[in-house]
Amino acid sequence: MRARDVLRLNRRGLPEAGSTALSGAQRAGRARAAATGALIAARAIEMLDEDLGGMLVRVLERHTALGEAGRQSRLDPGTALYVDLAQLRSIPASVTAELDVYVDRLHRATVTAVLEVEFGLLGVRAVVQDGWVTGVDGQQSVTAVLKVESIQVGNRAPVPLEDCILFESGSRTERAPIALPNPIPLGHSPGDQAGPAPY
Repeated sequence: MRARDVLRLNRRGLPEAGSTALSGAQRAGRARAAATGALIAARAIEMLDEDLGGMLVRVLERHTALGEAGRQSRLDPGTALYVDLAQLRSIPASVTAELDVYVDRLHRATVTAVLEVEFGLLGVRAVVQDGWVTGVDGQQSVTAVLKVESIQVGNRAPVPLEDCILFESGSRTERAPIALPNPIPLGHSPGDQAGPAPY
């Protein structure tokens, strides 16, 4: 399951094109703002369309028991270790991206967007092999918000924004099994792509 699967566009967070009561110049300005807002929203969801299973494991990696299992599994290649994380009930996670805004091919602004996710967990158990998380048993429910945190125009200081929500999940999703598209490394260097040994 990816962030895009649970997020819905929040049109209240985007500029509107404006009513016919405005002057032509005002309507044109509002239309440009609305078009820019729509482009920023589209780019933000593209950049922050995280796999939620992988995002959860990256947060769980900080858990002491999981890190220790990663170290032990590398000492005993090919052996699968099971790590009970059932005591975990709720975990927050976030990821940030910076979006550059160009007008007439000139850089005009930088928009900082943040994806915030709250995982509700039930009966979680991780499977670790050769220093990789190869599976996660249990169920998760998710609430998520994708918002603009700040805008920096030119060389000016970034301006923080409050409640500028582009996408939101609304109520918590139904509980569903946790799925990983690929094994997730534990404590590996970024260039280590070997993966776990085959069963």
